[in-house]
Amino acid sequence: MPGISKYAGSLGTEITGKGSLFGLKGNYFGGLDVYYRSTFSSSPSPSQFLDIEGYALLNGRVGFRASNGISIFVWGRNLGNKDYYEQLLVAPGSAGQIGGILGDPRTYGVTLRYTF
Repeated sequence: MPGISKYAGSLGTEITGKGSLFGLKGNYFGGLDVYYRSTFSSSPSPSQFLDIEGYALLNGRVGFRASNGISIFVWGRNLGNKDYYEQLLVAPGSAGQIGGILGDPRTYGVTLRYTF
């Protein structure tokens, strides 16, 4: 089936420790996640040109969760800046062109969240 890897999975871990930030009591945390996907075809018709090599991505985050529902953290996705395709497509018109949808590059961000 197109788009289905024989093997795929993820593994994550997070560590926490009590503390305070700006007078708010809560927990500091840090976490890492690894996502793996084996080689797969992006076409229902077998073609070596439409096979996408397997890849692994590393994501991480560090931050603080206050006991009053406020949390702030810095996160990063694809920390290894792995170049990968999400999908390969044959262009219409039988001209032999193949287009690809690239996976996200290394991305960073900051999240401020309030949970009630």
